[in-house]
Amino acid sequence: AGLMELLPQAEHPVRGLDWETARENFYAASREGLRADIEWITSDGVTTTATDRIFSELFEGAREGLESRGLSTEQARRYIRPLRERVDRRTTPARWKHDHVAAAVDRNTPLPEAVWAMQSTYVDRQAETLFDGTFADWL
Repeated sequence: AGLMELLPQAEHPVRGLDWETARENFYAASREGLRADIEWITSDGVTTTATDRIFSELFEGAREGLESRGLSTEQARRYIRPLRERVDRRTTPARWKHDHVAAAVDRNTPLPEAVWAMQSTYVDRQAETLFDGTFADWL
């Protein structure tokens, strides 16, 4: 929400990203998650594929956008922290689930059992952090 607030106000150069590149970025991110190679135009107009630079700018923009809507810096950071931790660890819930099932299958667990065990573990861990915490807390 914060980033969507900031980008139009700041007239960010990414507005000039051509449609085909934006489309490719979207589908790459859908397929590969945080491992996707995406192209971004930074606030200073430089085209980059440097993941850490891209996410650093995105998180900074999100914080600024949230603050522009009245949140304190601490509140904004609290909302952004789970996303930043996913990026730092290069793990999303989907990646965690995939890796969990793949590891079980590698240990010769039948796929249906591996999926059931993963989902059971996920639900148990999520229950621990549902109201006070995040996915990143139990990675």
